[in-house]
Amino acid sequence: MISIFAFADEYFVIYYLNKQTMRNKQNTFPGLTCLRRFSVLMLIFVSFVSFAQAQDVTVQGTVISKDGNEPLTGVSILLVGTSRGTITDIDGKFSISAPTNGTLKFSYTGYNEQTIVLNGQTNLNLVMEVNTAVLSEVVVVGYGTQEAKDVTGAVTKIKSEVLKEVPAPNIIAQLKGRTAGVSIVNNSSTPGAAGQIRIRGNRTLTTNSGSSDALDGPLIVVDGIPYGGSINDLNPEDITSLDILKDASATAIYGSRGAGGVILVTTRRGKTGKAVITYDGFHGLTNIMSKYNVMNGAEYAQFKTDAAAYNRSSWPSSNGTSSYLLTQQEKDALAAGVSTDWQDLIYRTGSNSSHLLSVSGGSESTQYGLSGGYFLEEGVIPNQNFERFSLRTTIDHRISKSLKIGLNTMNTLTYSNTVGGGGVPSGLVRLTPLASPYNADGTVNLNPAIGSIDAAAVSPLTLITKANSLLANNRRIRTFNSLYAELKIVEGLRYRFNAGLDFRQDNGNGYSGPLTYVNTSVVQSSSNAEVNNSEAWSYNFQHLLYYDKVFAKKHKLGITGLFEVTKDHNQRSQFNVTGIPADYIANANFALAAGQPTATGSFSETGLLSFMGRVNYSFASKYLATLTFRRDGSSTLSPGFQYFNYPAVGLGWTVTEEGFMKNIKAISNLKIRGGWGISGNRNVGAYATLGGLSAGYYNFGQSTAGQQLAYLVTSLPSSTLSWQSTDQIDLGLEFGLFNDRITGSVDYYHQKTKDILFSVPLPASNGASSTLQNLGRTEGKAWK
Repeated sequence: MISIFAFADEYFVIYYLNKQTMRNKQNTFPGLTCLRRFSVLMLIFVSFVSFAQAQDVTVQGTVISKDGNEPLTGVSILLVGTSRGTITDIDGKFSISAPTNGTLKFSYTGYNEQTIVLNGQTNLNLVMEVNTAVLSEVVVVGYGTQEAKDVTGAVTKIKSEVLKEVPAPNIIAQLKGRTAGVSIVNNSSTPGAAGQIRIRGNRTLTTNSGSSDALDGPLIVVDGIPYGGSINDLNPEDITSLDILKDASATAIYGSRGAGGVILVTTRRGKTGKAVITYDGFHGLTNIMSKYNVMNGAEYAQFKTDAAAYNRSSWPSSNGTSSYLLTQQEKDALAAGVSTDWQDLIYRTGSNSSHLLSVSGGSESTQYGLSGGYFLEEGVIPNQNFERFSLRTTIDHRISKSLKIGLNTMNTLTYSNTVGGGGVPSGLVRLTPLASPYNADGTVNLNPAIGSIDAAAVSPLTLITKANSLLANNRRIRTFNSLYAELKIVEGLRYRFNAGLDFRQDNGNGYSGPLTYVNTSVVQSSSNAEVNNSEAWSYNFQHLLYYDKVFAKKHKLGITGLFEVTKDHNQRSQFNVTGIPADYIANANFALAAGQPTATGSFSETGLLSFMGRVNYSFASKYLATLTFRRDGSSTLSPGFQYFNYPAVGLGWTVTEEGFMKNIKAISNLKIRGGWGISGNRNVGAYATLGGLSAGYYNFGQSTAGQQLAYLVTSLPSSTLSWQSTDQIDLGLEFGLFNDRITGSVDYYHQKTKDILFSVPLPASNGASSTLQNLGRTEGKAWK
C-alpha cells in the first residue's frame, strides 16, 4: 500500500507492504523478491528527494539597471501564487524565502517586468531594462490620464519631490514659484494661511478678496473628486503630484467650475509587496523676510513738522493750529531720545514641524495604505498657531480580472488660533515711534499714542501681557472620502463609478476683553464674546465610460463619456454678546453677560447636473487632436437660463516624431499645440434670482413706540440671470534639449470674459435698492 500525506506546500510519502501480501507474492513470484525490495527502496528515495525539493530556501540577489548598471531601490518582488513579497534595499539587494521550484516576479516603475523560475537557484543577479512605453510621463487631464506627449492643452505636472523642497502647511504654499502662469500671494501673516492663487490672472470684478477667491480661484480636484473648503485640510505629505490645467481647451472638461483653472491632486496609494513602514518629518524655524521700512523717532518728528508747515488745507482760518503738530507727549519723547520700532517688540521667531508615519503594501489583488500625520506651525506673532492631526486610509482590491474597487478616506482635525488676526502688521507700522512702550515702573504703556488722534489705540504688547483676555480660535473636523468601482466590459471598454462624500464642521470661539489691542474700550461692560458653528457637506456621483483602442498600430483613439451629479449644503449660525463680567469667563456662559445676545445665520443648498464627452486622437504620436463638449445645469440660475454648453478643441504636432528631425540629436522634444475653448462660472449665489428681504420696523398700532416688525424688499428678483463665460485661445510651444536635460514651454493666451454679475443700484422710487444683472466684461492676454 502507498499512503500520501500533504501539509500546506510540503508533502511526504510512506510506503509499506503487508507481510502476508509479501509472503503470498513471494510464493507466486519467487523470482521477483529482490526486484520488489529494490523498487521499494527506490520509491522511498524518490519520496525523500521530492520532500527535499519542496522545502523553502532563502533566495538572495541584486537588481541593477541595464542602462547605467546602477542598483535599483524599491523593486517589487513577489512569489507567484502567494502574497509573499519583498522589495530591494538602497543597494538593490533583496532576500526572500521561496520553494526551490518557485517563481519570482520582479516589477519596477519604468522597467520591463520579469518572471524568473528558480529551479534550485538561491542567488540571483538580475538586470532590468527600461520600458520606453512606461517611461513616457503620464499626466492627469481630468476624468482620466494621458501620456504627456499626447496632451494638446496647457498642462503642467509637478511631482511631490519638488513640492517637498518647501516645508509648508499646505500645497498652495509649496506651489509658489513652481510654474509659469500661476501666481500665489500670501495675503495674511496668520499661521496656516493658504494664500491667494490665480491661474492666468483674474477674470471677474469684485469688491473683496473673499468674493474674488470664490470666482477667480482654481477648482481643486482630489483623486477625481472636487474638493471644497480649506486647503489646509490636505496633508502635503500624502500627495504624489499636482497637475495644473491652465487653458480653456484643458479646463472646459470641468465646465462651470473650471473658469479659474484646475489643480488636480493625486494622493499616495498602496503598492504590491510586503509592508513598508515610512517616516517623514521635518522641523524648522521661521522669521519674517523683512520689516516694513518705517521712520524712526527723529524722522517722524520732522515729517510731522513739515506736514504742519506746508499743509494749507485749513489756512488761514486755523489760526496757527494744525492736527499735524507734535503733541506734548511726542515732544517729551523726542527730547528723551525715544524711537520705538513696534515690529521689533512683537515679531518673534516662529517654527513649523511635521511628522508622518505610514505603512503600505499588498498582494497582487489587494493594496493598502495607512498614514497618520501631525503638523504644528507657531506664528511670528505671539499666540498665533495652527495645528493639524490627520489620518488617511486607502484600499484597492481586485475582485476579479474585470472588476476592481477602491476607497480613499482622509480625516483631519485642525485647530487655529489667530489672536489679533491678520491686521497686526498694519497696526504696528501705524503706531507712532515717539512713544515709550513701557512706563517708568516697567508696566506696559497701554495708550502709547495718547494726546494724538490715535489716543484710544492700545499697545500691541497686550497681545502678550493680556493673553488671557483674548480668544480667537477655530476647531474644524473634516472627513473627505472617495470610492470607486471599475468594470472592464470588453477589451478596450470599461465603466467606472466614482463617489465623493465630504463633510466638515467648524466651531469658532472668540473673546476680547477691555484695554487690549483688539478692544480699546476701558470698561468690562464693553467686553465682547462670540461663538459660531457651521457645517457643510457635499456629494458627487460620477458615471464614466472609457473606450481606448489602437488601430493599425498608428491610430490611437480614446473616448470618455460622463454623467455627473453634485449637491452642496452649507449652514452657519453665530451669536455675539457684550458685557462679560470677567475675562476668565470668556465665551463660556452667555447667560452671565449684561447685554442681550445677537444672532446671525445662513443656509444654502445648490445642485449641479452635468454631461460631458471627450475624444482624444493621435496618429503615429505625431498629429494630435482633442475634442471636448460639456453641458452644465445649475440650480442657482433663472429658469430658462440654467444650462450652458462648454465646447473645446485642442490640436498638436509633435515635430520630433517626424523623419527629418531624427538626426537632430540636440532636440529631444519639440511640440507645437493650440487650443480654443469656453469655460464658465455660475457667479450667482444660492437664491440670488429670488431677490432679497431685510427686517425693519414701521409705526402702526398701539405697541411700544408705535413700532411693528416688518420685512422690506432690498433687491428685486431677476428672471434672466445666466452664466459668466470665458472664451480663451492658447498657442504653445514645448521643447526639450539634450535628452530633456533642459525643458521648457512658451505660451500665448488671449481670454475674454463676459456676463459678469453686478449689483445694479435702483432709484428709491422703485421700492428696492438694487437688482442683479449680467453686465461686466474683462479681457486678458499674455506671454508665459
